[in-house]
Amino acid sequence: MTQYQQPTKCSATGKSRFATPGEAKEAIIRIKARPRFFTKDGKRVNRKHGKPAQCRYYYCKHCKGFHMTSMEAPPLQ
Repeated sequence: MTQYQQPTKCSATGKSRFATPGEAKEAIIRIKARPRFFTKDGKRVNRKHGKPAQCRYYYCKHCKGFHMTSMEAPPLQ
């Protein structure tokens, strides 16, 4: 794994911009690998405050980069 660099922002959407699909996929893996926190009682502490987990990436025609999204892929027709 390469050293993590803060992604730039897309000027059209304001979302994080990744140059390659590999960078976007690595960011998703990092998000999913974050440690979970528990209280002394064993209850899980929600540190994301309801923020949905990113599950896939897609190409942006505006910035010619890739963005992450929590929405499932649209069904193929």
